[in-house]
Amino acid sequence: QPLLRSSTATKTCNLAAKFPAASLRPTQLRQARSAIPLRMMSTVTENPLLALDTFPQFNSIKAEQVVPGFTKIIQDCDDKLAALEADLEKKDYVVEINSFLSTLEALSDDFGRSWGAVNHLKSVKDTEELRNAVQETQPSVVTFSTKMSQSEAIYKAFKKVKEG
Repeated sequence: QPLLRSSTATKTCNLAAKFPAASLRPTQLRQARSAIPLRMMSTVTENPLLALDTFPQFNSIKAEQVVPGFTKIIQDCDDKLAALEADLEKKDYVVEINSFLSTLEALSDDFGRSWGAVNHLKSVKDTEELRNAVQETQPSVVTFSTKMSQSEAIYKAFKKVKEG
């Protein structure tokens, strides 16, 4: 299945049709993610929100881990985004589509996976502490999400791809 599923993205760029190899397998995504390590193993054992190589450890996630976990996740992802944007600018926004999409997918997955786990817990096992942690973290989550989705460098790279 193509990485870009939204009708707007598919109509605008139609990357999946133009580049059949843009449809990456889970093993390819894991390889891309492992090429871009975001965390040290000791940190993962301390905070299950930082574990990327396993299913979310819902039973291990505690409300007091949300703020420090997301502070680390957002900092790591922000650093990765800045490096990606600098690399795109250096290459005049010309990309190898599979590598570019793998990097974007890994970055998005690293960020969204933990946030999804926290929000799932908030939905099924809500506590005041968890609500407070989510409320404290949410502004920085929204800020990073907006920064990534509004990245001019990423836009220019997609535009170059579309123009061929």
